[in-house]
Amino acid sequence: MTGPTAAAGAAAAGLSSLGAVFVSLEQALSHSNPNAAKPGKTNFLMVFNLPLVLECLRNNLSRFYVNRLPDARDLAYKFAKIAHMRRAGITFLLAMTALFGGQDPFANPARARVLLFVRTDCPITNRYAPELGRIAEEFAARGVEFWLVYPDASETEAALAQHKAEYKLPGTPIRDPLHALMKRAEARISPQAAVFDRAGHLTYSGRIDDRYVAFGKARSAPTTHDLEAAIAATLDGKPIKEARTRSVGCYLADLK
Repeated sequence: MTGPTAAAGAAAAGLSSLGAVFVSLEQALSHSNPNAAKPGKTNFLMVFNLPLVLECLRNNLSRFYVNRLPDARDLAYKFAKIAHMRRAGITFLLAMTALFGGQDPFANPARARVLLFVRTDCPITNRYAPELGRIAEEFAARGVEFWLVYPDASETEAALAQHKAEYKLPGTPIRDPLHALMKRAEARISPQAAVFDRAGHLTYSGRIDDRYVAFGKARSAPTTHDLEAAIAATLDGKPIKEARTRSVGCYLADLK
């Protein structure tokens, strides 16, 4: 099946999958709130029981075809952002992010996880690629997960894949169109790293090292390796001397 027929079939499958998502959300809402609206009249402004919603979505994820429907996913991003502007419940948006943004970086057990917030158009981010690759390789055997977080909802998956391949950036790419991960990690700049322990607690958020003093002004070599030290301390269960540092790069607040 090719051409318009294939596109129509994909669109129908996407609508069917999205409809199943709303059924799941509706069921979760009815279980989490006895005063919830009746089926068919779900009030999306209500705050959902997030763990129950996510569990419901994950249980049905195998029936969805979103991985084959990038166009449907892009449509979902836009829908979620519209819902956000209309002050929809934040947990609904987080649930949509978990389903349509890709994988959940906190879903699987890990001794530590590092979220690297990046922009494809930030030159400082791209210059850090070799150092990030070195750090990821250093901790690969110690149960540390690395994730590349792209907060720009306008970026296509093809652009993200090209960016990762071109600069050989480490980690699993994931989209954060609603900036839920940005808020959790206290991320404001690209590049910025956030380290979480095995329990999901934020232990460090800030720069990779102190090479850049200001935008366009850099040392010949860094004098501190903040991210590397933070990961090591998190794995050893030790306090981090500077748990928050100032990153230098491109603002994430510009991304809508």
